[in-house]
Amino acid sequence: MSVQYLSTFDPMLEFNFILERCFGQPANIPNSVQGICESLSMKYSIPLETLTSLVAPVQALEEAVLAVLAEREDLLKPFFQSNSPNDHRLIWAFFYLISEKQENALSQPETLRHLIALTLNLSQDLPPEVRDFESLLQFLTVYPCSEQTKWLCSQLWRQPERYLRCYQELLALCTPVIQQQEASLQAEFQATLAQTQSALAGEPADFSQQFGMEHIALDNMVVCPSAAFFNGCGITWDETVPGSSVYFVLGICHHQLGKLIRQYSDNTEYLCDRLKAISDKRRLDILKLIKAEPLCGQDLSERIGLSPGTISHHMSSLVSAGFIHVDKQNPRVSYSINKEFIRSFLENLSNTLL
Repeated sequence: MSVQYLSTFDPMLEFNFILERCFGQPANIPNSVQGICESLSMKYSIPLETLTSLVAPVQALEEAVLAVLAEREDLLKPFFQSNSPNDHRLIWAFFYLISEKQENALSQPETLRHLIALTLNLSQDLPPEVRDFESLLQFLTVYPCSEQTKWLCSQLWRQPERYLRCYQELLALCTPVIQQQEASLQAEFQATLAQTQSALAGEPADFSQQFGMEHIALDNMVVCPSAAFFNGCGITWDETVPGSSVYFVLGICHHQLGKLIRQYSDNTEYLCDRLKAISDKRRLDILKLIKAEPLCGQDLSERIGLSPGTISHHMSSLVSAGFIHVDKQNPRVSYSINKEFIRSFLENLSNTLL
């Protein structure tokens, strides 16, 4: 796995996340830092003042960027329409094009096709028959997206430079503002970076499972701590280009918010299920054995003195509860300890009992 760590916040990523949250969300999704805090407070019974204190620097960043954008609403209009679902990803399409250094090739048909595919969030390029404006219109006629997005794609094909200029001008206006806020967020940036480096120091499978990325090939990953995406954790990449960089984005408050949720949530049923899974002495013996090294079912059967069928029954419970990883390498299936889950489980138990 090749990993690159950003040394500071990426202004374009921060800019896109703020735009997406504040202007691109459905009506039932919070569209501000304050709105997210209120939602979390209501859902998990976390004191609102605790949340607002935690995210105060992030809220200051959002407010500073919005103050700049308020003076150039004309540049925002091509990207977000209040009377239509925002089911396109044009701002991310430009992010990828600029990251891939293709922004100066918009006059070329292949780059245009790439831009439209990214805007529609396709996992592959446009069908080969889409080669000109007329064939694009035929494709859009049957493609399942809003009328606004169909219109946007048709205009992108005709005048992509106009939309790119709007995006670049907005980005240029907001980048100094984002950079000015960096100093107040450096401690959180470094802590998030260190957390990710620690997670990556272990087994790649552990990292992938911890962050729900088992299905993604992480051959070329860029680790991006983010202030604007403060509460989230996820990946974004250009699916239309094989081998493109995978941007792993971890919000600078994600870990602390997780701790607060575990602290204030009523998770009695969750804990009871996990405690039940390890209440059998033989299962604790299994965990102690695979703590030292990954083992297959036959290895465990021989060392503990139980039949393969009994071992399989115990492993099914431990895997289902989250204590164990499964590594399938035909014809062998091996089991290893899920250290990150166990740490989280013990922290959860401690918050409940202490």
